[in-house]
Amino acid sequence: TARGDELTSKVTLGLSNGIVANGGTLGGSTTVIGGLKFEAHRFVTRKVSVGLGYSLNLDYSLGTVPVRGWDLMIRRYFSGSGTRVSSSSPLTNSITQDRFAFFAGPTVGLREYFVGAEGSGSGPIDPASGSYMTLGVALGADWSLSRDWLLTLQASSSLLTFAATDERVRLTSTLLDIGFSYLW
Repeated sequence: TARGDELTSKVTLGLSNGIVANGGTLGGSTTVIGGLKFEAHRFVTRKVSVGLGYSLNLDYSLGTVPVRGWDLMIRRYFSGSGTRVSSSSPLTNSITQDRFAFFAGPTVGLREYFVGAEGSGSGPIDPASGSYMTLGVALGADWSLSRDWLLTLQASSSLLTFAATDERVRLTSTLLDIGFSYLW
């Protein structure tokens, strides 16, 4: 940042909606409606943030949480700045914040999964649980509602899945997130 610039951090709480698909030998997919997502971002420049997040993707039809886990992300703002910037010099003080900001960036996730219903060991799909790592991408926008609050929309998709503990399960997701972000 320039000398005298102070960047705010951002915390986002949102809802995820989309599809989790299994490319493993079990196959199948589930719809995610109202999954919970939390993200915290620290801006290293006006245009770049590093973030940590946690998500719970809910399957209401089975009453389970099929996928949950941590995300490490980088966001590059290609139009606007995703943060409020306070600048000071010996002669002036100013605060700037863009009304709209658009971003894209990679996400690395560590996930835990559970597929199959509890107690369904005698059914066609035995319950399976385990963990895997995913590499994905996100594209989104922030709309400034006030000095401290933003409406955040984000589309994300996992591109690659690594080190699944069970070959029957190779989960990928395509999600649309909507949430509110607070600048502090």
